[in-house]
Amino acid sequence: MLISIFIPTYNAERCIGQTLQSVFGQTYREIEVWVVDDCSTDGTLALLREWQERDSRVHVLAKEQNEGFVPFSWVRVMPLLRGEFTLYMSHDDWLSADCVEHLVEAQRETLADAVIPEVLFVYDDGTERSAFAANASAMKIGRREAFAQMLNYNIPGFALWRTELIRRVGMPTEAWNSDEGMQRIWALNCGRGVAICPSAKFYYRVTASSITKGLKPYHLTGLKTQRRLLWAALSSATWISHPKIFVRFAWQSLKSAVYLRRKVGASAKQNLGEIVRFGIVGALATALHYGIYLGLVWLWPMINPSVPYSIGYIVSFVANFFASNYFTFRTKPSAKKGVGFALSHVVNYLLHIGLLNLFLWLGVSETLAPIPVFCIAVPVNFVLVRLVLKH
Repeated sequence: MLISIFIPTYNAERCIGQTLQSVFGQTYREIEVWVVDDCSTDGTLALLREWQERDSRVHVLAKEQNEGFVPFSWVRVMPLLRGEFTLYMSHDDWLSADCVEHLVEAQRETLADAVIPEVLFVYDDGTERSAFAANASAMKIGRREAFAQMLNYNIPGFALWRTELIRRVGMPTEAWNSDEGMQRIWALNCGRGVAICPSAKFYYRVTASSITKGLKPYHLTGLKTQRRLLWAALSSATWISHPKIFVRFAWQSLKSAVYLRRKVGASAKQNLGEIVRFGIVGALATALHYGIYLGLVWLWPMINPSVPYSIGYIVSFVANFFASNYFTFRTKPSAKKGVGFALSHVVNYLLHIGLLNLFLWLGVSETLAPIPVFCIAVPVNFVLVRLVLKH
């Protein structure tokens, strides 16, 4: 029986070697490996090509455009999977040498549509934690039971899946975590049940750079996954057979929705407010700068334009510092921020002067040359100033 192993990658140069070594070190040999690379910017793709040349069982799909999340890679690879069953791995996971062999044996014994290995979470300090309490021997549970226990995080969603089943049920791309949600819905569609095989060891690396760490605007799309899972629980009557789990999951989903909308919404409003306030301060500071420049050029028509431009920049710089602290970013000024602000403006000043002389050299008049300079340099100034005052 052919087993397909699917591995999505992105900037995995440091860990993909260990992952592939664990795959090709399996005691079970009837495997094919599909790797979908999401436009890595390091040496990942070159390493994958080396593995592809070394072993004909490796198939590499290199995307032309970064799509960001695993569900898109699932959509790419699903039509190409030739194995009767498919195992998904992250690019930094690895398997015990006999993992696939034990999974296949458990499937043949139980005829289940999915077989779940014992997933061991491996942390940066080397400690391990099992995703479920290991049992002495393989057991088989029904589809609703598997779905409910996955909702309750009693068993993990990583499994050896019947390829025809997951292809039929599909993989939406509406949310960043659609793949996590669909693992549960795939389990709900396992008419022949789900087997649990604790003798098969699947090592899942927990890293600080995980996509689930920190709150980002795209996490709002995860609410679509929650909604899909709630509907699956209702339509399958899982809420009747496992009322406590359903109520707990529904309550957690509600809290998650409120939290995400409040936090992400507040963050978005804060960022928008900063941009608007910077626009006001930037317009006033630019008008002050330009006014001083034009006045000095009019008073001393023979002077080098860089001199009045520099004087105007210094005056607007002082006004900009206090306005940026108290109004734009609403932070307290300090000596450290003052130094950082000054250094950021040294960089921005050099950009201003360089662009001014460029446009003068191109034939733009002295009175108009600062205008395109402002259009280019002011947005750069926003990024630099925000970096200094906020971080």
